[in-house]
Amino acid sequence: MMKRIACGIVVALLFMAWPTVAAAAEDPPQKIALIEEYHVYPDRTEDFVASMTAARDAAAAHGYAYDWDVYALDDLRYLAITRVDNLAGIDEMLASWTAVVVKSRQEGAAEWAETLSASMSQWDTSVWRARPDLSYTPAGEQPERTYVVWGLVSIKPGHQDEVDALFREYLAAFAERKFTYGWRAAQLMLGPGYPTLAFVDWAASPGSYWMRHDEEEKDEVLGAKSAEIWSEMLPHIRGFDYVTGHYLKELSYHPEKMEKE
Repeated sequence: MMKRIACGIVVALLFMAWPTVAAAAEDPPQKIALIEEYHVYPDRTEDFVASMTAARDAAAAHGYAYDWDVYALDDLRYLAITRVDNLAGIDEMLASWTAVVVKSRQEGAAEWAETLSASMSQWDTSVWRARPDLSYTPAGEQPERTYVVWGLVSIKPGHQDEVDALFREYLAAFAERKFTYGWRAAQLMLGPGYPTLAFVDWAASPGSYWMRHDEEEKDEVLGAKSAEIWSEMLPHIRGFDYVTGHYLKELSYHPEKMEKE
């Protein structure tokens, strides 16, 4: 499946240009997430990083309660992700973040907000929900989440059921072969490209990720089944793409962990 369509779950949620990401694979399935995708001007990367760092400090200073994680993609984009329990949580998160910005401005310390916006040519927002029924989670797997790969399957309108059924076959093939590496899946709820399925996989480095690919391709039975399913998938999809990137701990925000540091 295009080398390997199984690239795990990208459920994340952020609002406006403010990052809010948490990439835990074991999140409850009722969680939804919003991914904020930042298109940063190449010559404004330093401004973007400095502003995001200042945003993180402002969040901590004013008791912002929502986690976020940030990823630098290898095509020069950035992703910021956070999760909430339901759609109403987006409004709550926005209100909480607005309070942080207002307080920063009252203190005369909100220059980072304008600089952050000016560092980007655009940003895109999308809301996702977890699809545990399309995720493959072998027992005991605890991947190191330094390097991440997202697979994006754009589905033709009205073909969601056929694609879901084929991906369940794909999952069953991996389970039958007892493949030791898994993925997490999510479905686009709101945003450009609907309908789309996303799959995320993690590794310690690009090298370790592609070594796992090699293990999969050495399994002739699994390879043949994957090729068969992918061939059946083609009439139902508009396209497939995947992006790679690295987790940026220094720009991510987890208040409960920061309190312990």
